[in-house]
Amino acid sequence: MSLNTVVNGEVVTISIDGIFDVSVYELFKEACSEYISDTAQFVIDMDKTTYVDSSALGMLLLLREKTQGDKNRVALCDL
Repeated sequence: MSLNTVVNGEVVTISIDGIFDVSVYELFKEACSEYISDTAQFVIDMDKTTYVDSSALGMLLLLREKTQGDKNRVALCDL
């Protein structure tokens, strides 16, 4: 498992390679917290993600809360 973060202006792309579960909680939390702002947009790239568990879904919900539920600020891609 690896987590890679790329920032391009206000767009933060977080790529998850391998298993997306509680083992990446701290890395995911740090990546999101470091770049959170009122205008930041997050793209969660799951092209190389092989497994997602319920804790990963919880992390995505927390990110949604941090972006005030704005559907334009969080996108999942390559599911």
